[in-house]
This record gives sequence, C-alpha cells and structure tokens, in this order.
Amino acid sequence: MPLVDYRPDLHERIVRDAEGVIRGRQSRRRTGVAAAGVAMLTVVVVAVVALWPESETSVQTFADGTQDSTAVDAGPAPGMWAPIARSPLLERNWPASGWTGKELLVFGGAGPTTDVCLREAEYSVCGSPDRNDGAAYNPDTNQWRPLPAPPLPEERGSSVYGPTLAGVWTGREWIVWGGTKAKGAAYRPATDSWRPIADGPLTKRTWFSMTWTGREVIVFGGGNPTESPPRLYDDGAAYNPATDRWRPIPRSGTGRFGHEALWVDGQLIVVGGTDYETGEVGTADGYDPDTNTWRQLASPPFAPSTAVADVAEPPMSYHPGRVYAFAGNKAASYDPAADRWATLADAPGQDRPITTAVWTGAEVIALRTPPMHQPSADASPAALDPKTNTWRTLPASSATSRRGGAIAWTGTELLIWGGGKSGGLNSTTLTNDGARYRPPNR
Repeated sequence: MPLVDYRPDLHERIVRDAEGVIRGRQSRRRTGVAAAGVAMLTVVVVAVVALWPESETSVQTFADGTQDSTAVDAGPAPGMWAPIARSPLLERNWPASGWTGKELLVFGGAGPTTDVCLREAEYSVCGSPDRNDGAAYNPDTNQWRPLPAPPLPEERGSSVYGPTLAGVWTGREWIVWGGTKAKGAAYRPATDSWRPIADGPLTKRTWFSMTWTGREVIVFGGGNPTESPPRLYDDGAAYNPATDRWRPIPRSGTGRFGHEALWVDGQLIVVGGTDYETGEVGTADGYDPDTNTWRQLASPPFAPSTAVADVAEPPMSYHPGRVYAFAGNKAASYDPAADRWATLADAPGQDRPITTAVWTGAEVIALRTPPMHQPSADASPAALDPKTNTWRTLPASSATSRRGGAIAWTGTELLIWGGGKSGGLNSTTLTNDGARYRPPNR
C-alpha cells in the first residue's frame, strides 16, 4: 500500500521526543532453583537423572535431541555479560514485558517499518506492523517457551507512533492492557492460560504508564498523536484484578506521555515525560489511592528522561523508599517523606544520555544510548551506588545501547531482550536477541 498523506514531520517529532523516555520497570526477585541433574546412559540409551552438586550446572540432552527443561544454566560470570538463548519471536520494538520471579514474559510490540497504512482522522499513517505473539524466557535454563494466544484483538499498525501496549506483574497474573481497542487480558503462568479482563473507561493511547500498587493496576497519561491536534492525557483508571473492575481516577492536571509512574511509600509518583507543545515536562505529581486525590510534588532539578524507585515488587504499601531520576548524565534523588530532591553526582560520559534505569537492591544500573547522529559512539552502562554517591562504568554488550526492548531485574541478573539499534537519524534496526548481566557482588 503506498504512503498516503503520511505525516513524517509529526512522526519524527514524536519519536525524537519520546525515544529517550522508554520506561524501565523493576522486577521481582527470582526464586531459588533446585539443583540440576546429570545424565547417565544405559544400554538402551535411556537418560536417568542423578542429583548433581549445587556448585555445578549442565544442560541435559536426550537421545532424541531434546533438552531437559529443568536443567540449570550457569549464566554470566560475575561482572560479565552472556547472551540470551535465541528467541522464537521475530524482531520487535516496545513489547509489553514483565518478570514473574521465574520468567521474563514478552508479548506484542512493533515490527520493522513497512508500508502498512492506517486511516486515522484526517490522514493516513504508515509505519510498523504490530506483533501479536509472545513467549516466556527462563534464565535458569536459558530457554524460551511460546505463550498461548491472548483474548485480545489482533493489532495491525497501532504502534506507528510508539508503544500502545504495556503489562505489569501482580504476583499471580500478568496484566496486559492497551492497543487500538483499549482492551486487556491477564495471563497466569500456573495454568499457562489467559483470561479477558473487563473493559475500562480509558480510550486508546500511546506511551502511557502502567503500575501495580499491590492491590490495583493504575493506568495513567499517554497521548494520541493521530488526533488533530495531537491529544495529551492527564486522566487514568485503576483496575482491581480481585473484582475484575475498573474505577476512574481524577485528572492530575498535568498531561504527559513517556513518563515514569512509580509506586513508593503508598503513593503513585509521576515524573518526567513529554508534552506535545512544550516538550519535556519538569514537574512531579503524586496520587494517593486512599484519598483518591492528586497533589503537586516538589519539582526535580531537571526534567527527567527516566526514573526508578529503590523498592522491590510487589511493593509494600507503606515501604519508605527513594526515587532516582536521570536526564542526560544528570542524576537526582527524591525523598517522598520530606518531599525534597537532592542532586547526585553526574554519570560518566557527557554525550551518552541515560534512557533506562533498573534498581538491583543495592545500586541503580543506568542504560545509555549513543546520540542519534553518532550511533557508533560508546554507550557503556554505568551503576550508581546511592550510599556513596559514586558511579562505576560497566562493560558494554550489543544489547545495552538499544531502545525499546524488554528489560527485567531477576534478583541476581539484568535481562535485556529485543529493541532497536540506531543506525543514525530516522534509521533503526530491530532485534530479537538479548543479553544478561550479573553484577560482581551477586
């Protein structure tokens, strides 16, 4: 299909403004793993499993060529990266993802740019076809398994202007919501099955946030660039999986897309993001579900491009914590109890902006991307120790400088899969491989 009335100016502007604020999500600590087995062959070539010492690992291969799905993979050495097993999924950007404590779940996302065109409002938009499949990755075995198809409408081109689908792990289910129809579904690993969730009051949108509070999933903000003029949202809704019901929440008064929404100390803290008219949003807001009210928080010393909280998931409702925000190589911390920001040491590397941050329980791992005009520039990640306010540079991997991939902290390792590698202005190569990193002290 030919490009009809395509708006490259709007498309490039939205992508340029929003690419730097791809959300990172903290993940639950991974549970322990049973010791692996070692194979012993009999005269009839039957594999018999014997207990293997905990300090050693192996991948069991049977006579038919299949592998033992319970075998343990050694993973990366401390302080090093190791590749993730090749995924059965095709390359993609901006998939919904979540960490269950055992597996990294991936679904949807945008494929490579094609001539897929959709009629939206007064003009057509052409770009990336959506993926409609998913898989689960187990780092203990370094293996993938396909996910069953969810009860969601099949998408075609909804991610032209950014991610329209997101997911959060509740401790029992993975809730996925979004798309052109603003629909949701819940996946339960224990039964390897999906269930549809009730329709909510929100309309379709891109670059929104989705946060688990320990009781509800809160969807907030985002934008719709296909409207004329582009529409910015300051509304939201909360979904209770126990009752399968939604409730609208008040408007915050500040619309934003590509922002971070973090659950800390019993409130939803929203920072950063972009406004279609004014650009970066430099304010912060807090939402209290108990009172169903918003309040404006102290503004950070810069407009954050990403942020992370030093609390584990699922969050404790009133566990005190800090928020760490970043923009370029600037860093700051926020104390919710005092409603006060403090400037932190700059990250090393002036021209390597931080685009994703992950809390490991001891430090913040900051992933960085090279400038769009200099895609080959070094973009080694770095780690911030909040206790000493010092940074250390981490080794780089082919996966660390990507935008829009699935990212999870397992409790011992950082997982990165998929996403796009910049080849220069308006040029991105999508991937379907990944890497895993283990800090030296894990």
